[in-house]
Amino acid sequence: MKILILPSHYITNYSHRNKRIILTYLKNILRKFEFNFEYAKQFYYLMEHYHYSHIPKILGEKNTFIIGDYYKDYSRATIPQNTRYPSLHNSPKATHISFKEAINNLTKFDAVIIGMRSGNEGIELRKIAKKKNVFVAYLDYTDHPDVYRKSLIENKDLMYRGLVKEKDFNILFKHDIPINYEDKNLYSICPMPINFENYPKLQNKRFNEKKINISFLGRLHSELQNERSFLADYIETNFNRTYFKRFAINDVNRLTLDDYAEIMNDSKIIFSPSGKVWDSVRHAEAAIYNCVPLISKPYCKLANDIRINENNSIFYKVILYNNSFQIEDVNSLKEKIDKILNNQKKYEEISSAWSKEMVLKNTLTKRAEYIINIIKKNLNDYK
Repeated sequence: MKILILPSHYITNYSHRNKRIILTYLKNILRKFEFNFEYAKQFYYLMEHYHYSHIPKILGEKNTFIIGDYYKDYSRATIPQNTRYPSLHNSPKATHISFKEAINNLTKFDAVIIGMRSGNEGIELRKIAKKKNVFVAYLDYTDHPDVYRKSLIENKDLMYRGLVKEKDFNILFKHDIPINYEDKNLYSICPMPINFENYPKLQNKRFNEKKINISFLGRLHSELQNERSFLADYIETNFNRTYFKRFAINDVNRLTLDDYAEIMNDSKIIFSPSGKVWDSVRHAEAAIYNCVPLISKPYCKLANDIRINENNSIFYKVILYNNSFQIEDVNSLKEKIDKILNNQKKYEEISSAWSKEMVLKNTLTKRAEYIINIIKKNLNDYK
């Protein structure tokens, strides 16, 4: 099986990002007096490639073709201390070709995967692929909060981001699919997978060695869900030995990767609230150092039969109110947290179950395997 991948812009150099980064940097200087180049650069990192970067490990380097060469951030073997996205780096080698080579050899591929934000190149590739009867899968990894706030029974245009099923694509991998929404051409790619190997190797602390009961590092600005700020305030008020570091939306000088890992390793519970949507990379990161995730019950579909329940997490229910998700019952949540903090055996059972769930189902390799298996199944039906 041979797969062709057209990433969204800024992942490989078929699209030029460096000029845009420099322009953003200059605008930041003029408008915000912001001289940090990393701040300008962060807007041009895309975590989309988490989902397909490990396909060469499944199909092999010679059967996985990617249009353009990875920018250095994605291919570099060493993990930088200032990275916000540890899983972004050290991507396996594939066969990298030009856009022209891909178009000229399109019929040699069994299927193409097109990033939703690939612009005119994506439009051109899909049109030629469909004309030549090549199987097309789109991948939409970007947060899409509107799908939870509007009726989708008739609104396919919103869910497909303007694409037309059959005409433009055969299947669509999507990050945000409401839990009760049925469409046989849609497949979830939530939650965000991670590469455990890219995080610092630490001796995991045991229950009695962990000094922090509940920790959280992240943004709490008004753009995000009410649940996030409300629960952060509630936890800090009602529990001791908490570590909450709140970053502003434009805060660049965050913790190093080593410091971030040490805090997780020192925490019994990781507070992992919704962002713009349910998902957060913290969900999976809690598994690295045997932490219990404090997480809302998913209101979206999950990939690869990932389960979130009382046996592997502390979860709470949220309801949609005034276009924002809010916690339903904070009192029962306090009881759940207390049970974990006061019971070492319960903590060990739940943290171990969560780590197992993520390691077995939510690594970058497992996500690649999941995507390839879905394409293979649909290819058989397509032919």
